[in-house]
Amino acid sequence: MKDEAVRLAEAIMNWDREDVYVLLEMINGLDRLVEEHFPGEKFIDLSRLPSVPIPELDVACVPYPVWAMDVHERCLVGDRELWVEPLENLLYGHRCPQEELP
Repeated sequence: MKDEAVRLAEAIMNWDREDVYVLLEMINGLDRLVEEHFPGEKFIDLSRLPSVPIPELDVACVPYPVWAMDVHERCLVGDRELWVEPLENLLYGHRCPQEELP
């Protein structure tokens, strides 16, 4: 089992940046494996995921971390739970606090 977890972690860290849904599927698979067989062990660091360059985002407007982006500008985001969000939503889809109407 540990070999499988290590192989999956290596596949994650060697992700080709083509489809972020594939990355999310691999991470979720690793999470299930770790929860079941290796609770408390850490096999990957989300902050070190491969990614195409992510444009600078206003942290006041994007209320959760952006971990990776694929070549189609789809981003892996989330804090406790991960999901995919288009870059366009991150750039233009969130209301910044300074944009709130009186």
